[in-house]
Amino acid sequence: MSPEQLRGEIVDARADVWALGLVLYEMLTGEQPTAAGLRATMLADDPAPPPSSRVDIPRELDRIVKRALSPLRDERYRDGSALTAALELWAEHNEAGRGDSARTVRLPAPVTTFFGREREIEDITRGLAGVRLLTLTGPGGTGKTRLALQMASSLCGRYEDGAAFVSLVG
Repeated sequence: MSPEQLRGEIVDARADVWALGLVLYEMLTGEQPTAAGLRATMLADDPAPPPSSRVDIPRELDRIVKRALSPLRDERYRDGSALTAALELWAEHNEAGRGDSARTVRLPAPVTTFFGREREIEDITRGLAGVRLLTLTGPGGTGKTRLALQMASSLCGRYEDGAAFVSLVG
């Protein structure tokens, strides 16, 4: 929920920019801003976007995400197209000199040791060869997330931009 929604104000496309900013924040930091921290930020007299505990985010990219997460609607990008344009411009300026050092891995550290599931690993590896997105489905608690994290960790070297984990649990 964007700050203006929380405050009962008019909602427009900038509320969507806020939501996308949260997804970008998590993709870059590997962490979700806490609900309490976001609420305090949104309701403060002198609001500021949630701080990142990560120091390895390029300064200009951090600035773009913080603008998307500004608690003040008028300080955010006017819509998703404006945010996309800012991100594309940043990417163009940072494309030169990219090498393997630009590959990013932002995955949570596994809590358990991974073993077994060879058949699933083979199926996923084959499935990823022909698609851009692969969905794992099944009952809760069967290890889909753990399997996906293992696969992302083992295969991220194949992908120019590396791998990132974004939890969609609300």
